[in-house]
Amino acid sequence: MERKLWNRAKVSDAASPVQGRRVGWWTLFRKWFTDLASPGERSGDTGPSRVYPQIADIALEVTLPISFVVIRFSDEYRHNFLVSPSAQDPINEVIEVDNSSNLYFDNLSQAIAAGLNRANNDIIAVIHEDVLLPQGWQAQFQQTLSELEEHDPSWGMLGSVGWDAEGRFVGHWSDPHQFKNTFADSERNFQEVVKLDEQLLIFHRQRAPALDTHLPGIHFLGEDLKHELAGAGLRTYAINAPTIHKFADKHGDRIVSSIQSDKISDRESATYLADEACCKDYVSWKYPALFPAATPVPVPAALNDHQRLQLQRPVIILCKGELECALVSELVRDCGVVVPEEPAAPGQPPALMIAIYKMIIEKFRCHAPWQAAYTQERLLSIAAPLLGNLQPGQHWALAFPESNLILPELSRVFPDARYLCVHRDPLDICLGASDKSARLDNHIGRIALPEAYSHLGLERAQILQDDELDHRVYTTIHQLGLLTRHLAAPQRSDPLFLAYTELQVSPVSARAQLSGWLGEAPPGPAFPSARRVDSQNENTGRYSAARIAAAAEQLQGVRAALGYI
Repeated sequence: MERKLWNRAKVSDAASPVQGRRVGWWTLFRKWFTDLASPGERSGDTGPSRVYPQIADIALEVTLPISFVVIRFSDEYRHNFLVSPSAQDPINEVIEVDNSSNLYFDNLSQAIAAGLNRANNDIIAVIHEDVLLPQGWQAQFQQTLSELEEHDPSWGMLGSVGWDAEGRFVGHWSDPHQFKNTFADSERNFQEVVKLDEQLLIFHRQRAPALDTHLPGIHFLGEDLKHELAGAGLRTYAINAPTIHKFADKHGDRIVSSIQSDKISDRESATYLADEACCKDYVSWKYPALFPAATPVPVPAALNDHQRLQLQRPVIILCKGELECALVSELVRDCGVVVPEEPAAPGQPPALMIAIYKMIIEKFRCHAPWQAAYTQERLLSIAAPLLGNLQPGQHWALAFPESNLILPELSRVFPDARYLCVHRDPLDICLGASDKSARLDNHIGRIALPEAYSHLGLERAQILQDDELDHRVYTTIHQLGLLTRHLAAPQRSDPLFLAYTELQVSPVSARAQLSGWLGEAPPGPAFPSARRVDSQNENTGRYSAARIAAAAEQLQGVRAALGYI
């Protein structure tokens, strides 16, 4: 049969980041599979080796073309999927959907839908960028598919890894945690499953499910699609078409342990847990009979009127930067203010931190209107038990610099809140310690940066070209503007402004101002100078005088507005 050529369609503008590309990387391809043939023997390898799938030679001509839809998030794409033999075979079509650092689509379903619309073959494989398909994969897949279609010609969705009804793994794959082949002792090369891992999802064009583009984030897509297909009477299978998940990192270095993977390490972060929680909320709402209810626990009825007033009147600390937030948190604690830090679960970040991050993700990335509708009740229900030991008249504080992004929402949750604003020269903020809202290595930064660029009339694609100092400058301009406008509203009475330098140089004076603002005498010892955080700009030496001068010029407007020039 005539082989289909590579999809050459190319869209260059950032507004439509779906494109197809021919990749001439035969040298890199041979290098990787030399490594695969001798795992653990590669020069420089000193750690443990991984076990990879070994596919026996099959005397079968590959005649079934596949449209691969790949969502590009990072350079892991170049060192994993693109070195797969199936990605190089011209019988197939590779559709790259550019969602670098999640800048162009709000969720995975939106990005996949953009790619599916361009697929031309009957068999469509949605595959993660960090999945490598080993030598012989396509012949093995074609043989397994033929076997499956004798059993179920109208299958709904296929994958390499899944779970059965008892929660046991089914499939054939390697990842940094383990290697499994549950088909090794099986008479069949397929098994029906209740859900699939999203690393590889295969559909037939005529039976492909409609994606729910309201499903937030990257989680539960395999489960959602399985239930959609089951509703149409179609079944989901794990098949013997083995994958290598997370073969190499974004630099091309081979991953043999989970600690080498940035994506795996990120799963313990507060921003990741918040994003995952938003996804759980959605599937719980969509499938209430299958998942635990997402409705938050109500605020305890046992709270008396005074406690309810305390709950609704926190001190909300406003600043741009984690260094400033850490220092002012020490100050308010010395004044007897409670800053809750109880974890969401043992070993997890603070519960309120995850709740704040969820509010940010819901505001900017969740499209179902109901998701933000119960934000107030959720946040109050989390805060209430954390404040159970407050003494009469004792204050509590929310201390998260990312709160700048959700100030209107926080004012609705806490209508009687008081605001403590720590101001600092914006240039010093940009040259100081990094904060997550100015970085692309976390979910909040991947929201805050595009919001800042859009606010300033800049293209999102420019984020990937600009340096770290640009990111700090633009997020600082944006967030200080949000903060200033919020505090300027007539209903924001009596905010307290403290200079960061005063916290450093005159902590006793700053403490007296805070105590007076709170309406109580300063209890306990004075703010100890030993707790002072070094205020020296750690990044000054990283940039030339000309580069710093350019940043100062970019910040001229906001510096003038705040009285620093």
